[in-house]
Amino acid sequence: MNVLTTRLYNIVGIGNPTLDILYTREGRKEFPGGATTNTIVMLQRFGLKTAMIGRVGEDEVGESLIKELDREGVDTTRIRREGSSARCYVTTTPEERETIRIEYYYPLEKLLKEDLNYIESSECVLLSAVDPLFRSITSISSEYSIKLFTKLQGIEQTNTQELLQSATIDTIFGNEKEVGRIERILESLLKKETKILLTQGKKGCKLYTNFGVKEYPGYQVESVDPTGAGDAFAAGFIYGMVKGWNLDKSCDFANHVGALATTYYGARSKKLTLEEIWSLR
Repeated sequence: MNVLTTRLYNIVGIGNPTLDILYTREGRKEFPGGATTNTIVMLQRFGLKTAMIGRVGEDEVGESLIKELDREGVDTTRIRREGSSARCYVTTTPEERETIRIEYYYPLEKLLKEDLNYIESSECVLLSAVDPLFRSITSISSEYSIKLFTKLQGIEQTNTQELLQSATIDTIFGNEKEVGRIERILESLLKKETKILLTQGKKGCKLYTNFGVKEYPGYQVESVDPTGAGDAFAAGFIYGMVKGWNLDKSCDFANHVGALATTYYGARSKKLTLEEIWSLR
């Protein structure tokens, strides 16, 4: 097993930055987005060293997305510029959101040597469970003792085998519908010491481990837009894990971050300090 003594990054995210186009009660609004990208940006804001591997278009949208990530401090060196930038169209109310359609989202299907260098020099990697690179990343994570975090967004009951075959997943994030789709393999995953976090909106979250299930209550806020709340929640939990917090503190912090993410439009249009997040009661 290869283990690097020096890690250049706390976490590398794999996924395409997107333009989120929201149809709200106040009209159409546009924000930078992308499920993995949202989480990575928040972790960078919390003070971690981050990088993204993915693709944007050779267009004005792609240029804008890259510039925004550069301003945030995320390393964008390994983001390709090809074709058209991904766009996600969403209707949203304070209570719920629904994706209308996604355009031009073409995930990477092959890692280059330079991409591998980034991954191998990171403490953690984050990507979707349905990403074409998922199998490759689980193998690399195991070889280099890298913590692997994954989201169930887009998962179906018919494509859960990759999760079961991997022995390296640290934590899986999903909402009730998504976790329900992996119910038949849940026990097998827990036996491999994978943690599963089920987000429940205002109710908080449930943590499944091989020791049982524990619930953590949510926080009541004046919600405006739930876009990106799950991504923010994941950032809160991953931050706790990187900092060496226990599970109770990490889940509580994740609930704080997830709740506050619903108080403004867009997945990450407002920057919050750690002090502001913890002040939520």
